[in-house]
Amino acid sequence: AVGQLSFSEAAAKADAAGLAFIEGSSTQKVSPQIPKNLDENLSAEEVAVVTGRLHALNLHMPAYRVDSIASGETAARKLFNFAKSLGVETIVVSSTPASLPTVDKLAGEAGVTVAVAGGKNLKSALNAVKDASPRIGVSADAASLKK
Repeated sequence: AVGQLSFSEAAAKADAAGLAFIEGSSTQKVSPQIPKNLDENLSAEEVAVVTGRLHALNLHMPAYRVDSIASGETAARKLFNFAKSLGVETIVVSSTPASLPTVDKLAGEAGVTVAVAGGKNLKSALNAVKDASPRIGVSADAASLKK
């Protein structure tokens, strides 16, 4: 919805529109001053810049979108810690995680939910998460459900 705008620029537009919430994406650059992706590889100082920007604009980021969640627990934990540090409530992932039990465990520990984007294959996504805890669900885009 915001094209090639950095997270900081998109946040300013959300604030100008009177919005209280913004979704972050791991493919977005943080800002022109910090041309790094908004992801778990940011330094503590760079994360502080992001949280400071959110606070300054009185914005909350309840959702954070990623393409995938690493299958290794250490790398996945880094993502969950990053999301939690930003106040994220739900990580929206484009594909079903390879190690759903690990993701489920980390979601519970972090107090964050995970929504697997169902896309055009909603039944497959629902089937993949059927045995997971209530912390794991499916995100359905109504536009992709059209026949």
